[in-house]
Amino acid sequence: MFYKGEISDADENPIVEVYDVTDDPALIPELTPDKLILTLDTEKTDVDTGVYQVFLPYSQTLNPKSLKFKWIYNVDGEEITKVHPIFIVPPYTDIT
Repeated sequence: MFYKGEISDADENPIVEVYDVTDDPALIPELTPDKLILTLDTEKTDVDTGVYQVFLPYSQTLNPKSLKFKWIYNVDGEEITKVHPIFIVPPYTDIT
């Protein structure tokens, strides 16, 4: 991550809030994009400064969907949030 133009580590490992923002009118009940479905802890990689990883539970990857990851962290006491779209596309299998 960059903070004020410099590579930097967060004060503590970021957390990631996960929202399901799938736009599918067939879903019942209809999804609310502002509804938090998961909060995930991150791990700092041991190689690079400012690089963190998060692992989405397997159960969230079984069906096609669109997610929004909201990374929340502090650098030098200042709270920062970054949002990333995530698209889940399960493998296609055709057994004939």
